[in-house]
Amino acid sequence: MGLRGVVLSIGLFFCAGVAHGATEVESNDDLPEVSVTLSSWSLIPTFSMTSLSSTDSQTGKVANATSAMNPRITAEYSMIWTHKFRSYARIGMAFIKFDRSNDSLRDMSSPSQFTSLMALGGVFEIAEKFRVDTYLGYRKGALLRWASPTSLGLDVIDTPIIGATLESDLVTRGIGRFGVKMGLEATSAAETDAYHVKMGTMVSAGFYLLQRTGTSMSNDVSEVSVEYYRRRQDSTWSEQRESGVTFSWKTSLQMKSR
Repeated sequence: MGLRGVVLSIGLFFCAGVAHGATEVESNDDLPEVSVTLSSWSLIPTFSMTSLSSTDSQTGKVANATSAMNPRITAEYSMIWTHKFRSYARIGMAFIKFDRSNDSLRDMSSPSQFTSLMALGGVFEIAEKFRVDTYLGYRKGALLRWASPTSLGLDVIDTPIIGATLESDLVTRGIGRFGVKMGLEATSAAETDAYHVKMGTMVSAGFYLLQRTGTSMSNDVSEVSVEYYRRRQDSTWSEQRESGVTFSWKTSLQMKSR
């Protein structure tokens, strides 16, 4: 069935589970009236610095391209089922612009592109101060393509993804906490009109600082994080390596019900 089929199947199962869970919450009239967090809306502005390296499979020639601070905006909606599990839907869009860094490269066609991400996921608390974030979806990412011996093109390709991130709180005090996180992501193979894109992987590591304030009916959550990542995504014509640093600020409004 492949990773693409797995993504579609699990996505349908996820949506069915959300609908079923929501029905159960609404129909249980015997629960005492306590303040329970049901859902949250989040906005995540992000800035990233990225470096791409592409090696021509036939000639062995290497080209490098770097970007300045590129913006990305992500919106997220979460359903909070228990204090140990929440599910979410996430959609984001980014603008990237690369500059050539090889003197031998005379030109780069389409040096700027828009990329996007759509994902469904769930966050599980597996132990005290330890959480696992698992997700699947589609990513529209950038891929360097050799257009000629002295020029590159920047393509955007759609690929299914599946991944997981482990978070660990190192310091917890009052309304705040500081911790580290590590992630692993797999990218499915894809086809374009001109070439085949092979399966890829991404690893990441970083830290976060979270602060929570609120009232009896809502919580305001702010989280600042810094993350370093490395991605490999080869194609028929080249081997590509990508690395970068992201700086993000996530602000969430958690709604409560009595």
